[in-house]
Amino acid sequence: MNFVNLFISPRGRINRAKFWIAIMVFAAASLLVGGLSFAIGYSPTMNALGWIVSLLVAASGVLVCMKRLHDRNKTGWWVLLFYGAPATLL
Repeated sequence: MNFVNLFISPRGRINRAKFWIAIMVFAAASLLVGGLSFAIGYSPTMNALGWIVSLLVAASGVLVCMKRLHDRNKTGWWVLLFYGAPATLL
Protein backbone atom coordinates (compact mmCIF):
# COMPACT_ATOMS: atom_id res chain seq x y z
CA MET A 1 0.00 0.00 0.00
CA ASN A 2 1.37 3.38 -0.98
CA PHE A 3 0.62 5.69 1.96
CA VAL A 4 1.67 8.83 0.08
CA ASN A 5 -0.84 8.07 -2.65
CA LEU A 6 -3.48 7.28 -0.04
CA PHE A 7 -3.21 10.58 1.83
CA ILE A 8 -2.28 13.27 -0.71
CA SER A 9 -3.64 12.23 -4.09
CA PRO A 10 -7.26 12.81 -5.17
CA ARG A 11 -7.00 10.25 -7.98
CA GLY A 12 -7.87 6.61 -7.82
CA ARG A 13 -10.09 4.44 -5.71
CA ILE A 14 -9.80 2.95 -2.25
CA ASN A 15 -11.77 0.19 -0.62
CA ARG A 16 -13.30 0.24 2.85
CA ALA A 17 -10.21 -1.24 4.51
CA LYS A 18 -7.90 1.50 3.25
CA PHE A 19 -10.51 4.12 4.09
CA TRP A 20 -10.67 2.95 7.71
CA ILE A 21 -6.89 2.73 7.92
CA ALA A 22 -6.76 6.40 6.91
CA ILE A 23 -9.42 7.28 9.49
CA MET A 24 -7.42 5.48 12.19
CA VAL A 25 -4.27 7.39 11.22
CA PHE A 26 -6.20 10.68 11.39
CA ALA A 27 -7.61 9.78 14.81
CA ALA A 28 -4.18 8.73 16.11
CA ALA A 29 -2.59 11.98 14.93
CA SER A 30 -5.33 14.05 16.52
CA LEU A 31 -5.17 12.12 19.79
CA LEU A 32 -1.38 12.36 19.87
CA VAL A 33 -1.39 16.13 19.43
CA GLY A 34 -4.29 16.54 21.86
CA GLY A 35 -2.60 14.39 24.49
CA LEU A 36 0.69 16.18 24.02
CA SER A 37 -1.05 19.53 24.33
CA PHE A 38 -2.80 18.38 27.51
CA ALA A 39 0.45 17.08 29.01
CA ILE A 40 2.48 20.20 28.21
CA GLY A 41 -0.25 22.72 28.89
CA TYR A 42 -1.15 25.79 26.91
CA SER A 43 1.61 27.30 24.86
CA PRO A 44 1.55 29.17 21.57
CA THR A 45 3.74 26.49 20.01
CA MET A 46 1.31 23.69 20.88
CA ASN A 47 -1.59 25.82 19.72
CA ALA A 48 0.09 26.35 16.34
CA LEU A 49 0.96 22.65 16.10
CA GLY A 50 -2.66 21.77 16.82
CA TRP A 51 -3.89 24.07 14.06
CA ILE A 52 -1.39 22.71 11.57
CA VAL A 53 -2.29 19.10 12.31
CA SER A 54 -6.00 19.91 12.13
CA LEU A 55 -5.62 21.55 8.73
CA LEU A 56 -3.53 18.66 7.39
CA VAL A 57 -6.02 16.09 8.68
CA ALA A 58 -8.95 18.01 7.20
CA ALA A 59 -7.31 18.40 3.78
CA SER A 60 -6.18 14.80 3.66
CA GLY A 61 -9.60 13.67 4.88
CA VAL A 62 -11.27 15.39 1.93
CA LEU A 63 -8.92 13.61 -0.48
CA VAL A 64 -9.53 10.23 1.14
CA CYS A 65 -13.29 10.79 1.03
CA MET A 66 -13.04 11.70 -2.66
CA LYS A 67 -11.27 8.43 -3.41
CA ARG A 68 -13.85 6.45 -1.45
CA LEU A 69 -16.60 8.16 -3.44
CA HIS A 70 -14.80 7.22 -6.66
CA ASP A 71 -14.91 3.61 -5.50
CA ARG A 72 -18.69 4.00 -5.14
CA ASN A 73 -18.89 5.37 -8.72
CA LYS A 74 -19.69 8.89 -7.54
CA THR A 75 -17.86 12.09 -8.34
CA GLY A 76 -15.62 13.76 -5.79
CA TRP A 77 -17.86 16.84 -5.79
CA TRP A 78 -20.18 15.01 -3.39
CA VAL A 79 -17.67 15.89 -0.67
CA LEU A 80 -18.94 19.48 -0.90
CA LEU A 81 -22.37 18.22 0.07
CA PHE A 82 -20.96 16.23 3.00
CA TYR A 83 -19.04 19.20 4.38
CA GLY A 84 -21.14 22.09 3.06
CA ALA A 85 -24.65 21.01 4.04
CA PRO A 86 -23.98 20.80 7.80
CA ALA A 87 -22.12 24.13 7.65
CA THR A 88 -25.24 25.82 6.27
CA LEU A 89 -27.21 24.73 9.33
CA LEU A 90 -25.06 26.80 11.68
